[in-house]
Amino acid sequence: MSPFSTITRKPNRYSVVCEAAPKKKADSAAKRDRQAKKRQIYNKAKKFQVKTRMKKVLEALDVLRKKPEAQAKEIYQLRN
Repeated sequence: MSPFSTITRKPNRYSVVCEAAPKKKADSAAKRDRQAKKRQIYNKAKKFQVKTRMKKVLEALDVLRKKPEAQAKEIYQLRN
């Protein structure tokens, strides 16, 4: 054996086989229920938003109705 030769050994490597836990699919009924609640909250918020806007517009129209010299320009300002 020559002094320049070296013996190299590969380290023992053990392969570990793991199986990732499969992601559980959401139950479709539960998902539908969640989405329905989300839509319900959204629709309720929209309903109150429209109700508030209509209340403001109707109050402004009452003021204009009582005003004898109401101009068309004042009515168009209600839309904004």
